[in-house]
Amino acid sequence: MAFVSPLTPVDCESCGAELKVRWPTYLIAILPGSLIFLFGLFWLEDESLNQYLCFGVGFFIMITAQVLAMPFTVSPSEQTVKTDSD
Repeated sequence: MAFVSPLTPVDCESCGAELKVRWPTYLIAILPGSLIFLFGLFWLEDESLNQYLCFGVGFFIMITAQVLAMPFTVSPSEQTVKTDSD
């Protein structure tokens, strides 16, 4: 399993297609975790346990949402297109 971001498309090992993520879907996926992270940063007391818990929960939600809720855009590779047209 590879980490996918809008900057680095990943090739599928089984079919050769290129998996991409668009920026809007990437930003929507990390939005809930980012809001919790920013809440802990700006509204909770510095260096408190609550602030560290918000950081951890926000980070965990960002990673989990990227894995579970981020749709891929699949574009066929050049090899797949050439073999289908032959």
